[in-house]
Amino acid sequence: MTTFWQHGTTVARHLRVKGSGQDPTLTQLRVASLLNAADIHPAGLAPSAIVCIRRLRDPLPGTLQLHSGGVRPARAWEQALTSSLNQLVQRAARPALGMVPANAEAVLFADRAEVLACLASDWCEGVAGTRWWWQSLFKDVDMARTVLPAWFDAPEYIPAALQHLAAKGRVVPFARSLSVDDARNLLQSVTRSFALHQLHSALDSVLDESNRTTGNPDRQSMRNQL
Repeated sequence: MTTFWQHGTTVARHLRVKGSGQDPTLTQLRVASLLNAADIHPAGLAPSAIVCIRRLRDPLPGTLQLHSGGVRPARAWEQALTSSLNQLVQRAARPALGMVPANAEAVLFADRAEVLACLASDWCEGVAGTRWWWQSLFKDVDMARTVLPAWFDAPEYIPAALQHLAAKGRVVPFARSLSVDDARNLLQSVTRSFALHQLHSALDSVLDESNRTTGNPDRQSMRNQL
């Protein structure tokens, strides 16, 4: 897996706790336990949606009892945090629909296909490393080592991602950035994902024949097929 997030989950990448006289390890364990028990999923968010929030402040500072052994946060704190999340989601920018303001507090993707398309587009333009949300969504901050693994990790979303790229006029630059082997492997991963066994065999035959004939698959042909 190239990501540490999954559908239906809420993940905190970085967490800062202020206080005095607290054991760091014990505090970390108690905070993790409280957050794992809390119901803080934004309301009305589609199951396929992915939201990345840049910064979220404690809505009721001092409410979480880190010195005691409580099993979950106070209900008032959960409600306040959920309210803050809902507001951020409602104001979230949509990278798939246009430019994201520099001061955006959150970004929203309708599904993983939008994530793949926007990631590929930013990579081709050389700006992926400047987008704070990619650094939050992916473990590896080196985008050159993130884009293709992200695509291979979700082959069922590749057709829709390519459609998004085509609508933006970005599919050709992305295809040109792929090596012959990468393009072939992407095609094969898609046919396997959708159980297109006959198409998979046909593509293998065509590509193998191209290998025998030319000694190397024709790059332009691979781009056209993708």
